[in-house]
Amino acid sequence: MITLSALTLDQRPAGSSSPGPAPGTISISGFSRDRTIFDSGAGFGRALADIPLHGGGTAGEIVEARAVSLDDGGATTTAWADVATADAGGLWSGTITVPRSTSWFRPEVRLKAHPGVAAQGADRFGVGHVIAIWGQSEPDRIISAVHDATQPPAVTDPEAVQSFHGAAMQPARHLVSGAAPMTAAAAALAATLIAERPGE
Repeated sequence: MITLSALTLDQRPAGSSSPGPAPGTISISGFSRDRTIFDSGAGFGRALADIPLHGGGTAGEIVEARAVSLDDGGATTTAWADVATADAGGLWSGTITVPRSTSWFRPEVRLKAHPGVAAQGADRFGVGHVIAIWGQSEPDRIISAVHDATQPPAVTDPEAVQSFHGAAMQPARHLVSGAAPMTAAAAALAATLIAERPGE
């Protein structure tokens, strides 16, 4: 969790001994991992995802959020949007809508009444495509070393494809790349997906 508090200049009248009003605090909780992927809904004709965010902040303050794009000089950074009001316990939760992009993003939040009080999440996220392969022999032939008897093809984008497999509650994640193809079949699948949807 990232927490950032703002400092203000002392604006007390001359001779006053009481402190000026504190502008407040804001924090944002991290995702479960760096490079989390949210599905853009291409199968349903969509090209965006609703990204869930939560954190803490000054009770009663309106929280604004945006997605800051990291790989395109900020070109696809989203506009600030009201997402929540911190409750009496100082907690808030809400969502921002982010378009499918070739860039990774980081979430950023601020207090609407005090825009200088802001925090940015440490973990990157992307809006792309989530594909599930159901079956027995199909996924086994993609990820099993038993069937891995050929040279893997080149994977041109080492950040484009992730594979999750194993137990449903704690699946293993593998970032498919030329240096770490997982298997030749996984690399072939990644190369095909990259060729069809470059940058996504």
